[in-house]
Amino acid sequence: MIPIIALIALLTLQASPGDVVSINVTDAAMLAVSDDCMYFVDNLQPSINATPGEYALKIGINCTPGLKEVYANGEVLARIEVNETSIDYQSYAAKLEKENLDLEKEVKNLEEKLKGAQEQTEVLKSQLEDLQRNAKMLQIQNEMQKQQILQLEKKLETASSELREKTGNLEKLREEIEELNRQSSLYRTATFFMVSLFVGSFVALVFVSRKE
Repeated sequence: MIPIIALIALLTLQASPGDVVSINVTDAAMLAVSDDCMYFVDNLQPSINATPGEYALKIGINCTPGLKEVYANGEVLARIEVNETSIDYQSYAAKLEKENLDLEKEVKNLEEKLKGAQEQTEVLKSQLEDLQRNAKMLQIQNEMQKQQILQLEKKLETASSELREKTGNLEKLREEIEELNRQSSLYRTATFFMVSLFVGSFVALVFVSRKE
């Protein structure tokens, strides 16, 4: 049986139970059917929230003859005249069996894809856990480095303080040495003066003694 394509204009379409009718939608709309024996192939439901495009409508095998309607936001979009027909149930069963086999193959294919996706998810999960562990280790190392930096800064501050203290002490020692050098110079000058005075007095005494 050949699917029938509905035109944009409101037309009455001819279809038989088991046919698929294509409904063309030009604007976003809520599509619905007047009889639940029909359903949209995309969601297997008698209604669908549609965007512009074509939607396949299945005329169920149990549809009774008569006029059926398709609504877009409550307005009639198309009419479908379901014909009375004699169904070859053996052929229909064979068709259903083929469709079922195709669905089983598709399900198997999807299951394999799902299995592959799950394996990839496990790999990504493991990688994420490794990254989280590495991040945690880096965070710990960073904290340790911060502590080491703080300790080094404290040692540097201590060393700087000691250097300032020793520099101050060295300056004091330099001043003391300069003072001692000054005192030593005065002492040497005084000593030289005293020795000169003593020697001069001694020479004078000797000279006077000889003269007498």
